[in-house]
Amino acid sequence: MANVQYIGILLLSILLVTNRLWVDFTVNQLIASKLEKPRQLILCIEVKVKVKEFNKDKGRRGKFLAVEYLKRIKYKILLTNYSNNIGEIDIIAKDKKTTVFIEVKYRENDRFGLPREAVGKRKQEKIRQVATIYMVQNRLIDSDVRFDVADILEGKITYIKNAF
Repeated sequence: MANVQYIGILLLSILLVTNRLWVDFTVNQLIASKLEKPRQLILCIEVKVKVKEFNKDKGRRGKFLAVEYLKRIKYKILLTNYSNNIGEIDIIAKDKKTTVFIEVKYRENDRFGLPREAVGKRKQEKIRQVATIYMVQNRLIDSDVRFDVADILEGKITYIKNAF
């Protein structure tokens, strides 16, 4: 039983040190797993947290670059990270009178393909559904709409209007 308490304390200390509330299991699940080497588990948790935060940082960096680009080409940024019960849209902006829903995809290299290739049919449909709810909530049903993709590879933006 002493090991279980020790695991719980280490787990809490990692959460406090990283200043994040991300954890994908509870202390009760740790107890049930009857771990022989709790230190290995804690190191594993710490690595997962760092990787997840690194990916979030890359996503934030990509959105920041996209927003700055959109401002330079005179778009009015309405919202970033809009979400509802269906999903999320990275950026909602106005291009003259057109409401534009923008998906941002950022990659540091093309080892896994171009960023835009990650916006498949399923993702496109989800973005359309989220956008429809936004338009209903904001009484924009009759306004012009467009779906764009900001493809950011190695810091270079390729902006695709009417991507889908």
